[in-house]
Amino acid sequence: MNTQCARLVELLRDRRGLDFSGYRSSAFERRCRSRAEKLGFQDLGDYVSHVTSHPEEVDALLDALTINVTSFFRDPWVFELLAERILPGVVHEKVRRGERLFRAWSAGCATGEEAYSLAMMLMEHADMECLVLGTDLDVKALDAARKAFYDEGCVLNVRLGTLKKYFEAVEGGYRVGERVRRRVTFAVHDLCDEHRLVPSEAVFGDFDLVSCRNVLIYYEKEAQEKIAAKLHRALMPGGLLVLGEVETVPSPFSRYFLRFTTWCPIYMKVV
Repeated sequence: MNTQCARLVELLRDRRGLDFSGYRSSAFERRCRSRAEKLGFQDLGDYVSHVTSHPEEVDALLDALTINVTSFFRDPWVFELLAERILPGVVHEKVRRGERLFRAWSAGCATGEEAYSLAMMLMEHADMECLVLGTDLDVKALDAARKAFYDEGCVLNVRLGTLKKYFEAVEGGYRVGERVRRRVTFAVHDLCDEHRLVPSEAVFGDFDLVSCRNVLIYYEKEAQEKIAAKLHRALMPGGLLVLGEVETVPSPFSRYFLRFTTWCPIYMKVV
């Protein structure tokens, strides 16, 4: 990574608490240069100076670095790691305690693809009843999620067996099948709302899994810590927290979570 990009990584870490040091160097530089050129900077060093003197540009740079999209089974290795190496132990412990319901929360679910993906994964691998709550601030996105209709381009990452088992072919695309839909609920919720720990639909929280991927990245450090505190309280002891690829648990809460691997941001609540 060249000197200018290293400086931008440093600025992102200092101002947003986000670590892009593991980001692919070529992709990082390409997206930074693209953002710089949009502002008329041909030299990346000049753009670095601009970011340094204009703090608001950090958010614009983040938008350029992160693709704000959702899809079914996005980052398949996350779902594979959960299903094959992590869920079996968590489910075994729940069964040992006599529990027969697995509860998951997709925070920042957009149009619902991830919430439905979690439900399908749990139906396939958890060997117990499951309920998934999807929340977002975007009312229109939640309306689309409840309709559960997706065109063919939206299901490209879905394996053929999963598509046949959990989707219904309809005119113009696919609809998530009824037995998946009845396990998923959607609600409006603001993660920064200090007066509500969890969505009212969740009652008291006690989630076995919370997926909050590529959400913390958009908040200031103080807000990240408040959201992390909320997610920590919403999880059962031994519950799982899934973050985005470049996100980490804010440092004040790192002692409360155990990270499973260095290459995938999946954590277990230990305290």
